[in-house]
Order: sequence, then structure tokens, then C-alpha cells
Amino acid sequence: MEYDREVPLRSGGNMLMNFGAVTDVLKNRNFAVYLLEKGLLKTNIRQSGDNASKYLELLLAAEKKASDSKLCLHNKSKDAPITAFSDLS
Repeated sequence: MEYDREVPLRSGGNMLMNFGAVTDVLKNRNFAVYLLEKGLLKTNIRQSGDNASKYLELLLAAEKKASDSKLCLHNKSKDAPITAFSDLS
């Protein structure tokens, strides 16, 4: 795990969330950086600047690369793919 952060809940109170990086040890690659380079994700940077990923610069560079290449989510001439997420917490 990279860091922990308390997140406020809608119902009141706080929940401690753990954040970490997923890496492919065979290819020595950060999975989030790979998905950002393909244009499949966008970064969500906290303005407070506390508890940021140690890979933050790599993440931002990968997103900029995809944005400059107009890949997937960064291609404004096409509709974004429909995605559905289930929060299992």
C-alpha cells in the first residue's frame, strides 16, 4: 500500500481508505500508467496535495501522452465508451 486517507461518508463519520499501485512484475509496468497511456482512464488529482502516489509524475505524463494523441476518452470526435462500475465496498 502506498498511503491511507480518511474519507468522509455521506451517512456521517469517516472511513479509512488504503491506496496502492498494481504492477506487472514480469514486465515491470504500473498497470494504471498503462491504462492511462491507452486513454482508458483519467487522473483525479486532489487539490490539497497530501498523500499523493509516488507514481504521480508517471501517471500525469501517461495521461498527457494519451491526450496529445487523442486516444479513447480524449478523442472528442467520438462518443466515450459506455462504462459501468459497481462499488463493492
